[in-house]
Order: sequence, then C-alpha cells, then structure tokens
Amino acid sequence: MILTKINNVLAKIQTAIAVAALFIFFFGVTWQVISRIFGIAANFTEEVSNYAFVWVTFMGTALMLRENRHFRFTAFVAKFKGKLFFVNELVCLLILLGISGLMLVHGTQLTIKFWPWHFTSLSSVSLGWAWLCMPVCGFTTCMYTIEAIVKFIKDPSSRKIIDESTAALMEAEEAERKAAEIEKRKGGKG
Repeated sequence: MILTKINNVLAKIQTAIAVAALFIFFFGVTWQVISRIFGIAANFTEEVSNYAFVWVTFMGTALMLRENRHFRFTAFVAKFKGKLFFVNELVCLLILLGISGLMLVHGTQLTIKFWPWHFTSLSSVSLGWAWLCMPVCGFTTCMYTIEAIVKFIKDPSSRKIIDESTAALMEAEEAERKAAEIEKRKGGKG
C-alpha cells in the first residue's frame, strides 16, 4: 500500500529527528553539568535541552502510536469481542485522527505566532523551531492514524490488545520453538 510506504519514509525521518534531538538533549545536559563544575557560563544549554526534550517526546509519541505501543487503558476494552471491539477501536481511531488534526492546525498556528520570537539565550534562533514539533507530530500522527484505520478495517486483529505478560510469554514460546528447530536441524546432520 502506498500509504504504508510513505509512512515508512516518514517514520525513518522522524526517528532520525528524535535521535538527533536526544543527542542534543544529552549534550546540553552534559555540557551544563561540566560548565557548572568549572564555573563556565553556558546559559543556552538549559533552554536548548528543554526544547530538545520536547522534540524527543513529540516525535516518540507519533512513532509509538504508529506501532500501537502507546500508553492505553485496557482493563475493560481487552474484554471486548466482535462488533463491540470493532466499534470501540474505530471510534478511538477517529477521535485520535481528530485530535491529531487539531494538533496539526493549532501547532501550525503556534509555530507561526512564535516564529518572530527568539530564544532567550540564543537571540539569533527563532522560537518557532521549538514549536514546530507540534505540527510535525500532528501531521505524522494523522498519516499514521489513517494507515491504522485502513489496516484495521481490512484486518480488525491488527489492533488486538495484548498485555505485556502475554506478549512476553508469546515471545518466549517463539524463541523456544526456533531453538528447537535449530537443534533438530543440527541433530539431523550429525
């Protein structure tokens, strides 16, 4: 599906942005600690680190949402079956699409509003860069949610809720199965 291919490219770009922002965050915090130890003024590090952390958070949110690994309350919905499960998941995805659209629109407005403003410690850098993470997250979340809706309508099990302990058990069983296959192949050759 073309949407999946587009979203795969978006996810790679978004991952690279998140990794870069995480690097900037760690560098800023490390530099801030070192500068305090040696009494060197590094006023920009706190502000840059804060906004880099915001970028990591917004990029990670969209990426985890695409993988259906985001935080969600499942106490009741894990028991839903059939039509009730389908309707619940579809309504949740449509609400998510609406919220993502709002984040895109209002995030764009905030970015435009704050573009003339500048960082306190780096007066040549626009504060709009700090706010740009909102429309980027809104846009990619819209794209990922549309992809999830299409997949879900074709295959409702794509949104199946699996708790962490069940997932770990399934992974362990799969690893045991693969190990047994490898051992069987080795035993057959000897």
